[in-house]
Amino acid sequence: MTDVLHLPQPANLERVETGAVQFGDDWPGVFIRGDTALFFSIALRQAAHRLTEKEWLIVSQLIGLAETLQSCSVGDTGWPPSKEMATTITAAATRDHWLRVFEARKRTLIADGMSPDDADAKAALDVRAQIEAG
Repeated sequence: MTDVLHLPQPANLERVETGAVQFGDDWPGVFIRGDTALFFSIALRQAAHRLTEKEWLIVSQLIGLAETLQSCSVGDTGWPPSKEMATTITAAATRDHWLRVFEARKRTLIADGMSPDDADAKAALDVRAQIEAG
């Protein structure tokens, strides 16, 4: 069972979103909603597995942070994720990564003077080549 610090819900606040939170005059901290934290935990574990043995200190910090984020899982949260859920998350993260690469490449081509239509086609070819190259 996870130890959870329970605080009273402020009367004028229905839901606390992920972001910076400050209690009184203390240092601000970061609040991460549980649903967000669990997905971050998955992402951090995947990132840690992609690093080499030489980066053991970074790997250990990422795994520690992933475990801290996972500690918010209480009750029926769906943690750990099923293989299907993990596959869906991984596929979505991969898709989002390549979409960001595509959009960045397209912006660069347009900034260099290429028409938007030509930049769209060229960026798509460039990203496809990167994906196929592995």
